[in-house]
Amino acid sequence: MELIDIIIPVYDGLRDTQNCLISLSESLKLNDIRCNVIVINDKSPNQDLTEWLRSYSALNQFQLIENETNLGFVATVNKGMGLSRSRDVILLNSDTVVVNDWIDRLIDCAYSNPRAGTVTPVSNNATICSFPKFCQENVIPKIGVSKLDNIFSSVNYGCSVEIPTGVGFCMLIKRDCLNEIGLFNEEAFGRGYGEENDFCRRAVEIGWENIYCLDTFVAHVGSVSFSSDKKPLVDKAMVKIEELHPGYHQRVESHIRKDPARLFRIRAYLDMFHQSTVPNILLVSHNLGGGVETHVQELIQIYDDLANFLVLKCKEDQTYVLSLGQIEEEFHFEIPNQYDELIYLLNIIGLSRVHFHHIMGLHPILWRLAQDLSILMDCTVHDFYFINSSPTLTDKEGFFCSDIETRDQLCSEVYPLPSGLSPEGWRDATREFLNRCNRIIFPSRSAAEIFKTYFPEYDVTVAYHPDSEMGNFPEPTGWKPNKKELNILTLGAISREKGADLLEQTAKLAEENNLSIHFHLLGYAYRPLHDSVSVYGPYHSENLAEKLANINPDLIWLPALWPETYSYTLSESLFSGVPVIVPDIGAFPERIAGRPWAQVYPWKSSPEKMVELFSMLKREGISQVYEQTSNKLSDNFDKSFYRNYYLPEVVTNVKPAAYYISNEWIDSFLAPKTGENDLSQSEKILVKMFNFRGTMAGRALSQMIPIRFQRKIKKWLSQRPIHELTS
Repeated sequence: MELIDIIIPVYDGLRDTQNCLISLSESLKLNDIRCNVIVINDKSPNQDLTEWLRSYSALNQFQLIENETNLGFVATVNKGMGLSRSRDVILLNSDTVVVNDWIDRLIDCAYSNPRAGTVTPVSNNATICSFPKFCQENVIPKIGVSKLDNIFSSVNYGCSVEIPTGVGFCMLIKRDCLNEIGLFNEEAFGRGYGEENDFCRRAVEIGWENIYCLDTFVAHVGSVSFSSDKKPLVDKAMVKIEELHPGYHQRVESHIRKDPARLFRIRAYLDMFHQSTVPNILLVSHNLGGGVETHVQELIQIYDDLANFLVLKCKEDQTYVLSLGQIEEEFHFEIPNQYDELIYLLNIIGLSRVHFHHIMGLHPILWRLAQDLSILMDCTVHDFYFINSSPTLTDKEGFFCSDIETRDQLCSEVYPLPSGLSPEGWRDATREFLNRCNRIIFPSRSAAEIFKTYFPEYDVTVAYHPDSEMGNFPEPTGWKPNKKELNILTLGAISREKGADLLEQTAKLAEENNLSIHFHLLGYAYRPLHDSVSVYGPYHSENLAEKLANINPDLIWLPALWPETYSYTLSESLFSGVPVIVPDIGAFPERIAGRPWAQVYPWKSSPEKMVELFSMLKREGISQVYEQTSNKLSDNFDKSFYRNYYLPEVVTNVKPAAYYISNEWIDSFLAPKTGENDLSQSEKILVKMFNFRGTMAGRALSQMIPIRFQRKIKKWLSQRPIHELTS
C-alpha cells in the first residue's frame, strides 16, 4: 500500500514539466517510501504537453487525471488531495527538479516532530526558503541540483527550523493535519497564490507547526503556470491573507529579522565552495571603489559560470570583510589578531589562487596569504602606488610629475611616505610583496613602462581589462564643418588630477568669448564648478545611454592630467559611439590608436590651447584616426589574456579532505545583521512606511497608489532590498 501521494498539477510549460517528471521518476528508485504519483492536467492549452503526459504517465505508472475544464490551481490541488483520506501528500509544482532520497528526508523531518503539519525543503526560488540569497529568486548554483542536495543532506543532516508558513512549490502535508484543517480555500484563492499561506496559518491556529527542512534541496524554476499574471495575483492574495489572519505580515517580517536558518545556509554555501570543481579565487582589494572595484566586479560577472569568487577588503580599523560569491553574508576578521582564523576558513573553502588588486591600507601579514595557503598569487597593478605611495604620480597642482629626477620629491608633498622611510626604502618594502607574485598584470603598456623604470627585474603581463575583449566598440559619426554649436561632455567623477580645473577654465574662456561651445559634466567634480559647466550629477552604467541621449553631446573630452593606467570612463565613452578626444598620456593614446573619430592632444595644453583646439574642431570637424607609432612593451601585450589565460587550465583547489566547522564558530565571525541604528534617515522612513503598509489602513492606501509609483518612492528612499532594512 502506498504511504504518500505526490500531487503535481500541470497547466503549461512542456520542457519544465518534462524535467520535473523525469527527475521524479529517477528519484523514486532512490527512496524507501512508496509513492503514488498523481499528475493532474488542468485542461492544458498545450497539446504537445498533453500527449507527452499521457505517454510518460503510462510508461511510469503515474496516475494521470485530465480535467474536462480548467479548474484553476487551487481546485486542481484540492482534487488531488481529496483522492485519499489516509495518505500524507506532497504538493509538487511542475517546474521543480527533485533528486536523491528527497522524499525519505521530508518524511523523516515531518515525523521527527509530532506537531509538524507541513514541511518545506530548501530551494533556489522559494521566498523565505530561498538559497543562496535569502528571500530572493536565485539561479540554480553551478554545482548542480544533485550535488547541492547532497551538500544539504550532509552538512545539515536532520536539521530543521519552524517557519510562519510553508512554501507551496514543494510542500509535504501530514494527512492528520489535512483532515483536521480541511482543503485549500478555493473561494478566496481560486487562481492560486496565497492558498498555502492561508492553510499554514489555519494549521498554526490550532496547534500545528510549519517546518523548514534544512537537509533537502529541491530546485524551482518558478511561475510557469502564472507568467505575467503573477504580480496582481500575489498583491491580491497578500491583502486577503492579512484580512483572514491579522498580523500575518508582521509575523513573516519578524521571522525574516530573526532568520533562524541563516547559519545553515552559510554551512551549505561554504561546503559548496569546498566541493567546487571550478576554481575558487580570492580577490583582495582596498575599499575605495573606482576602477579597482569596477575591475573586481567585472571579473566576478564575466567568469561567474567558470569560477567562484571571494572578495577580501579592509573596512576600517584593520577589520577585514570576506564576502563569498552570491551569498549576502559577510565574515569579519580583525587583522592581524584573527589572521589564523581567516586562514582556517580559507583552507576549509579551498582556493586555487589569490589575486591582489591593491595593497593600500592592507596589513602586511596578508601578503603571506598565498604562501600560507600553498597556492599561486597574482597582482594587478591599477596605479602607481608601488613606486612612491602616490597612486597618480602627480604634484600638489594635480599635474603628472613627468621629470623622474624630481618625481619622488613632488609626489611626497601630496602623499607623504611613512616617517623615516625614503622612496628607495618604500620600493624595497613593496618588493617584498612583488617577489611573492607569480603574475604581475598591467592594464596598459604605458603603465607597465613606468613601472619597469623602477622595477626592471620583474617580468610583467600587459593585458587590457576584460571589457576590451567583449566586442567591438561602435563606430562614431562626426559632424560637418562649420557647426553652429558644439556640445562637449566630460564623464565621471573628476578630481584635480582628472582635469576638473582645466575643464572649468576652458569652459569659462569659451563662454567669455561667445564661441557657442558648451561644456557638460555627467558626473561630479571635487569642488563646485563655474556655471559655464552644466553638471548633471552621477550616473550608473545602466542609465548612461539614456542620459547621453538627453544631453546629446558632439564630443566626449577626458581632460586627465596624469597617466591613467586604463580608464573605464574611456571604455564607456567608446561604447557610447560618441567621438572622443583624450590627452596623449597614459593609456589614452594606445587605447584609441586606429579608431576613427578619436583624437589626442598634448596633455599639458593650457585652457587657451584647448579653446583653440575645440574652435578648430567646431569649424573643421573631427575625422582623423590616431595611430600610435611606438611602444617599448608591444611584445608583452596580450589582447586575449583574460579570455585564454586568466583562469587556470587545471583546477586545483587546495583544501583538506575532511573538515569540521561549528555553527558557533561561523556565528562568531559573521557580520552583524543590519539594525535600526545602521539605517539612514530615508531608510528609517521607508521601514515605517513598510510597517504601515501591513496595517488595514496602509493596505487600503497602498491599493490606491499605482505600483510603479510605489517602486519609484522605494528606490528614491533606498536601493537596498527591503528585507535588509527590516532584518
